[in-house]
Parts: sequence; structure tokens; C-alpha cells
Amino acid sequence: MFTLFLCEHLLTNILASSFLAKSQGFITLVNLFHKIPGLKVIEITCLALPLGIHSIIGFSYLL
Repeated sequence: MFTLFLCEHLLTNILASSFLAKSQGFITLVNLFHKIPGLKVIEITCLALPLGIHSIIGFSYLL
């Protein structure tokens, strides 16, 4: 799931820096992503929670 988020994030940034130089297209694209129902729940369950668990496990191995 993190890979999907990373690809979406990179695609959005590439579009913003290349042919959507007038910034209106980028803003429209970002607004479309923000209209996804349950986006915060998806971000927490698919990104923050696994990253947090991974960090806790990593620190436990470190100690």
C-alpha cells in the first residue's frame, strides 16, 4: 500500500513540476485526491499505522 501512495505522490509532484506549470491543474488534481471518501482513515490505516509498528519493532531490535 505504501508503494501505491508513493507512486501517487510522485505522479502528482511530477505533474506539478512539468506540464502543469500554471499551477491550476495541480491544484485541481490535489483537490480531486482530497475528495476521496475516507481519505484520512485510509492514510492512517495504510500508512501511519504500519509505519509506526515498523518503527516500534525496529527500535526494539535496536535495544
